[in-house]
Amino acid sequence: RDTDRSRGLGDVYKRQDSSLTASAAQQLGTADIQDAGNLILSTNENWVLGNTVTGSGDVTKNGAGTVTLGDGAQWTGTTNINAGGLILGNSEAPLMLASSQVNIGSNGKLSGYGGVAGNIDNQGALVIGDYTGTKTMSTSSPIIFTVDGNVTNSGNIWTGISSSSAGNQLVINGSYQGDGGHIHLNTALNDDSSITDKVVIKGDTSGTTGVSVSNLG
Repeated sequence: RDTDRSRGLGDVYKRQDSSLTASAAQQLGTADIQDAGNLILSTNENWVLGNTVTGSGDVTKNGAGTVTLGDGAQWTGTTNINAGGLILGNSEAPLMLASSQVNIGSNGKLSGYGGVAGNIDNQGALVIGDYTGTKTMSTSSPIIFTVDGNVTNSGNIWTGISSSSAGNQLVINGSYQGDGGHIHLNTALNDDSSITDKVVIKGDTSGTTGVSVSNLG
């Protein structure tokens, strides 16, 4: 672990090209982290990252556990989810992750509320709302998850899970490229006013993507 810590303030200043590894929230305490290198969250447990993390450095998620990010998660570098999951905020406090690039590995998951300011390369699972290992999701009202950049999908995007309500939206302000991935939607078939999950793409589309629609009606 290679860090600089300011005396008396509890802030952690990370030198460029250095790394800081944490496997539990207690290891970080209440420190504010200025990330110029790589913050590695390596854990098999589930916990909340309540620290303020800023800077142009990267954040890497390893291990089978899930880390929930609060509104202090404001780094602009690359986010690599190699294993386990990251959850953005919650239904009462959505989080727009400032990361310029989010890479979701084949064993990784990104879920939650709010969205991503940059691009997403999804080889694993991108889930709108809460996510658990049994793929259950619940919320009292439809969710809008926004990606300001581009999305490349060779994994699975779940705008709706079989146990959730319909009406969620994934809004992609950039372009979408399908690399053989899949999108899972919910609908409540009834009449012309039936509620259905949506993927709204404001840029270009390319490639191939499978689509599954679950009828909740």
